[in-house]
Amino acid sequence: MMRDYDQYSGGHDLNPLQFRQELNSSLAKFITSAAAVSSRRAPKLRAALNDQIEREILVKGPFVESLPDFDKGASLQRMSEEGRLHTDWAKMKDDAPALWSRPLHAHQAQAMEQDGNFIVATGTGSGKTESFLFPMIEDLLSSQRRKNPGVKAILIYPLNALATDQMHRIARLLFCDLGDPGLTLGRFTGQVQASAKRRDEEAILQRMPVFRENFGEDAKVPEGWLLSRQEMLDTPPDILITNYAMLEHILLLPKNRDLLRGADFHWMVLDEIHTYTGAQAIEVAFLLRKLKASLGIRSGTVRCVGTSASLDPSRKDDLAKFSSDLFGEPFPVGRDAVVTADRKLHPALTEAIDTQARSAEDWVQLGAALSQLRLDGMLDQEEAEFHIENWNDETDLLKLDGQHFGDALIKALSKSDEVRKVARILSSGLARLETLARHVFPEDEGNKALEATQALISLGVMAKPKSKGAYPLLPARYHL
Repeated sequence: MMRDYDQYSGGHDLNPLQFRQELNSSLAKFITSAAAVSSRRAPKLRAALNDQIEREILVKGPFVESLPDFDKGASLQRMSEEGRLHTDWAKMKDDAPALWSRPLHAHQAQAMEQDGNFIVATGTGSGKTESFLFPMIEDLLSSQRRKNPGVKAILIYPLNALATDQMHRIARLLFCDLGDPGLTLGRFTGQVQASAKRRDEEAILQRMPVFRENFGEDAKVPEGWLLSRQEMLDTPPDILITNYAMLEHILLLPKNRDLLRGADFHWMVLDEIHTYTGAQAIEVAFLLRKLKASLGIRSGTVRCVGTSASLDPSRKDDLAKFSSDLFGEPFPVGRDAVVTADRKLHPALTEAIDTQARSAEDWVQLGAALSQLRLDGMLDQEEAEFHIENWNDETDLLKLDGQHFGDALIKALSKSDEVRKVARILSSGLARLETLARHVFPEDEGNKALEATQALISLGVMAKPKSKGAYPLLPARYHL
């Protein structure tokens, strides 16, 4: 088991060493209690057991990982200006200007260029959903069959929780960012009761924080977002979100078959494709073939996409073969079938500039200044304009200037030898905190080097640009 927690928000101090110690102690107490050896009936055995458990290292780590930003490609705005997108995308200029103008990750832009079946084999937090969602929406908007009723895309998720999460993301894109271009969306899973009315499901949605965040307080659910099963059976949605168990029910039960009535089906997406192994993979493969056979779909007429953060992108031929067997559709062998992602260091850390070295003691003091400001409530996110002044009043070791605390930290910390060294080490993968401290502060030993490294990481995470969704200078997180 790996437990991880990150500092992306910069909301509070984390002491991974203390957390490891507390967790180790809690596990030791649990194991001692679970052993149920009576200290009265077997005092020697109990004493020996306690001694053994106290000496065991039950929690490994902490490890440090950095997940930098990705290579960038064209923005949706640029694609639109080059005539590569349907004109309905231009509504984003007013409804979602940040998303409209922001460069896509390179792998998302690559996915937009795909014209066949493909696999998205990129890491956690890489925007896998957008890698299939953007090209799928573009295809649906551009299709001459756009106005025809019937399901046009089926998105299959292994878990209801994933299906619900993705439903909210897709709804935001369709009904907020794109200004409701007329495409409809529906979720057909066990979480939607067969007898539920639209008003019941709407009331549930309106209580969800994610809905209020996306649509605002007291907002009505857009009409194109079909909520009840009866709505979907009466007027099947263009985009259907489901799971493989419910898809089988749709095919088997006569009362659900209307959902596929008049289906104009040409997109099929399997999320978390790595979960389909062994007997389950065989069942899903037959289910997808049954679906196509029941709808009279010829091979090669459906766009198939598989996504996963757990695939090895170097095994492209194997992934193409696996996906072809699972979907029953041809996937091009090699690079063309697999969309991968490359991360890179923050641009500020690769600039050729004069840098400065600081001692472990300096970093410990900088960490103490950060902790004190947090303790005093002087790094409140709602009062960002005061952060720089508060920081400069607290310490003379790292003077900041500018309008935004995160941007000012980026400018200052990017000149640090130690920050650059940490970023380079972590670019190769996980590192033990103790090992990292030893490499960055070789002149210091023990707690001072560890304390200094923790302070450096905390400040690196706080060095985050003002723009929403941007990566910090040092996007680090701890694992246990």
